[in-house]
Amino acid sequence: MSEIINTTLGEVLEIKYGKDHKKLADGIVPLYGSGGIMRYVEKAIYDKPSIMIPRKGSLNNLFYEDNPFWTVDTLFWTIINEEKVDPKYLFYLLSLHNLSKYDEGSAVPSLTTKALNDVPISFPKSIDTQIEVRTIIENLDQKITLLRQQNQTLEDLAQTLFKRWFVEFEFPNENGEPYKSSGGKMEESELGEIPEGWRIVQLKDIVEIGSSKRIFASEYLQNGIPFYRGKEVTELSNGNNLVPEIFISEQKYNELKNASGVPKNNDILLTSVGTIGNTYLVQKDERFYFKDGNLTWFKSYKTVIDFTFIYIWLKSKYAEIALEGIKIGSTQQAITIDALNTIEIVIPNENNYLKLRDSLKSLIFKQQKNTNEIQTLTQLRDTLLPKLMSGEIRVVEE
Repeated sequence: MSEIINTTLGEVLEIKYGKDHKKLADGIVPLYGSGGIMRYVEKAIYDKPSIMIPRKGSLNNLFYEDNPFWTVDTLFWTIINEEKVDPKYLFYLLSLHNLSKYDEGSAVPSLTTKALNDVPISFPKSIDTQIEVRTIIENLDQKITLLRQQNQTLEDLAQTLFKRWFVEFEFPNENGEPYKSSGGKMEESELGEIPEGWRIVQLKDIVEIGSSKRIFASEYLQNGIPFYRGKEVTELSNGNNLVPEIFISEQKYNELKNASGVPKNNDILLTSVGTIGNTYLVQKDERFYFKDGNLTWFKSYKTVIDFTFIYIWLKSKYAEIALEGIKIGSTQQAITIDALNTIEIVIPNENNYLKLRDSLKSLIFKQQKNTNEIQTLTQLRDTLLPKLMSGEIRVVEE
């Protein structure tokens, strides 16, 4: 078993300040801020493995980079002593630390080099052991990254097909040729030319749009049925693992289910206050309720135009433009159910839509499958990481 080193962060790395980037020309080198990559610039501040630590803001939002990079002045970067510690191992080790407890700011959370240098750390002396440990986590991270990339490809494809078929009207005709450019019949409408037999409708004509019943803070619990607000739906929309913070009782959930219904398979939730436009497609057997006002609920599809079309439209730039046009408020923006109901969109006729729907639906379901796998792998990684780092689970040395 490898000897354990007990030391402080300052003994294994040197903390450096980021620099201003405004005079840097565009290039291929990633420029990191406290929220991640901001842009790409012409040169690097450092070109070896480094951990970046926020100096201000979200103090636990660490980044690792082993290619050339630049950082702004709100983000520390580090020179790591690779004779003492494997850089990626140290990144995973630091990710287990709650760096916000070393906050020395008042209005804005802040870290100092002194506070960081004094952070206590423990790790195996053997670099080989460190590498064996971090490789296990790294392999899981690589699988998660690959699945996220696949989901982005699927999303891009869905949006490309949506634009091609429902905006440019180049869906396959009976001969498999692009409809509009092959001379398909078009007719005038208030939104311009549309294919013959297609219609302009308001959202209220094809789906019921509403919200939830009021749940009072006095009804919140520490366990039970998850209760989502805008931030939880945003996390779900991004395909992230979710740890619910608020719950309601099973009894209350069943009362709501019997009285007015609860979200069910293929319903859609849309964030409607503050951060507007994040969408989540409810999956089979999910049990949760949500905060009224913060989220809008699309349910009870009224025609053959079902969740497939509405979900992809809500995630498109065309919906983004439509939502921008109905926002209200200055300090905190919002959209109302009444305004959503009156948004006009072009919908295909039943025959055209049914021929196209399955292709789009398969892309959505592949994304859901990948997202579920991402969440499983993330949970496994988050379970293994502290146990591997603490030595509770040991790598078998050959």
